[in-house]
Amino acid sequence: MDATLRHKLLAYLGGAAIAMSSGPAAGAGSELARVPETIIADLLGEVDEECWGAQDLASLAGVLAEDPRRRVRRRAAELLGRADLDISAVELEPLLERLGQDEDPAVRRTLARTVARWLGRQTGLERARAVLEWALSDRAAIRRALAGALSHGVTALGDDLAIEQLGCDPSPEVRAAVVEAVGRRLQQDPALYLRLLERLTSDEAPAVRRSARRAAARLHLS
Repeated sequence: MDATLRHKLLAYLGGAAIAMSSGPAAGAGSELARVPETIIADLLGEVDEECWGAQDLASLAGVLAEDPRRRVRRRAAELLGRADLDISAVELEPLLERLGQDEDPAVRRTLARTVARWLGRQTGLERARAVLEWALSDRAAIRRALAGALSHGVTALGDDLAIEQLGCDPSPEVRAAVVEAVGRRLQQDPALYLRLLERLTSDEAPAVRRSARRAAARLHLS
């Protein structure tokens, strides 16, 4: 696809997304939802066949993240795992915030996997900086996205500090999301992660307690 046409299409889709987010509640999702999924699939096929720039990929992911259809939002999350999405942690944050608070668990699970892949492509220093900065973000959706990503085998300098921080997060959704990462690292530092898992099994939030107790049962700790 010609670069000019690509940018016009992105602008068109972006305009639909803006109309969706700023329009009256009754027709909030109507503009973007009018774009057939077949057109979106064709556009994503173009991404696979041609060399899209990182900024165009990020723009496309941002537009698709606003779509009212969960299958389209999952495709937005999948874009974040592409090896050619060479953007900084700061540039990625708006997408983490939007998709990290998605109401659909399948979208959040896809996001966790793709953010883990993005982290895995960074240098050791960049990965450590992103993990620690996201763990301390003032936006719960970003912390939740990081918590999910850390359950997929991502390691970074200081990730134990990040997980401990997330395990004490004021948001129960974040605490629930980090349970899997705690369980996966139990052998690395039993004293730290056993203590954290035990605390989560008696968390004040029922969803966190259930997740932690299921994890403990899988590890034969209960």
